Amino acid sequence: MKKILAALAVASISGLAVPAWAHSDMHVSVLGGVIDVAGDELLIDGLTGYRMFEGDFGDLEGGPFKTDDPGFLADPGNFAPGVILGYRAQGTLQYWDGSSWGSVAGQERVQMADAFEEVSIFAASGTSGKLIGLIDQVGGDGVLHAHLDYSIENSGGVGDPAMGAYAIQLSLLALDQDFNPLASYGESQPFFLIFNRGLSAQAFENALDARITAVPVPASGPLLGAALAAAFAAIRRRSGQFAG
Repeated sequence: MKKILAALAVASISGLAVPAWAHSDMHVSVLGGVIDVAGDELLIDGLTGYRMFEGDFGDLEGGPFKTDDPGFLADPGNFAPGVILGYRAQGTLQYWDGSSWGSVAGQERVQMADAFEEVSIFAASGTSGKLIGLIDQVGGDGVLHAHLDYSIENSGGVGDPAMGAYAIQLSLLALDQDFNPLASYGESQPFFLIFNRGLSAQAFENALDARITAVPVPASGPLLGAALAAAFAAIRRRSGQFAG
């Protein structure tokens, strides 16, 4: 993160344009004995009701195909010291081609390296590699703040990964010292990490909007209400962002 701040300072002094992306960690807490993941903005996928969080493969620190954002942040009072926070890799890699969400254009895949640098792989065919990865251990003060590395590649080895937006699905769980799930902490609801790969800020917003306003699955009244609320909140936020 220090590299990012230094680069932004140089850009500002030099009169260069500052990128439109911003860094925002995921806030991990425990509500009613269940792990909860929240962010600075409420972005909800209209089809599943799962929350969404943003990342950018083109950030200054990681270069065009890698990033360590968003990170994971837990404040005191949520986890007991020594608890290990882990993630479960699940689902398939999803891709926005500029007009719709679907499967990847070629042989792209997203990799997520855990705290031991063991890799979880997300592809159109599903997940492979490390299916339960380690994020970090909660400190003696009850605080956890960790960043893992995410990267995208064209596994076919020909050309760069296609430009667009890429979505991977995770959930969080608490582990003991032997890396076994702790029954005292319920696993979080799944959520999506949505990564920008080479799109403009507005084009990436369009990819997010397409998921927010997607038609929910049938017989999901509360889900529909949550999706609509998130959509209206996002519209208000973006209207203010692009006004003037």
